[in-house]
Amino acid sequence: MKNQSPLTDADGEVRELTEEDFKNAVPFSALPESLQTALRGLKGRGKQQSPTKVSTTVRFDRDVLDAFRATAGKSG
Repeated sequence: MKNQSPLTDADGEVRELTEEDFKNAVPFSALPESLQTALRGLKGRGKQQSPTKVSTTVRFDRDVLDAFRATAGKSG
């Protein structure tokens, strides 16, 4: 294995994973039991204390949707 660069930089930004990163990945079951336990104990955000958002439906013209999709980048 060659000398790999860290997954995060000084600001905590995660770099793009490479083929080498994926080749070196191991399944969760291969991690030490103590690490598996610690990772299982991580909690998500959970439910909102009081709902702050309302679900709705909005209809857009095709050209408006196309504009949204064009600016969405990788996340869209």
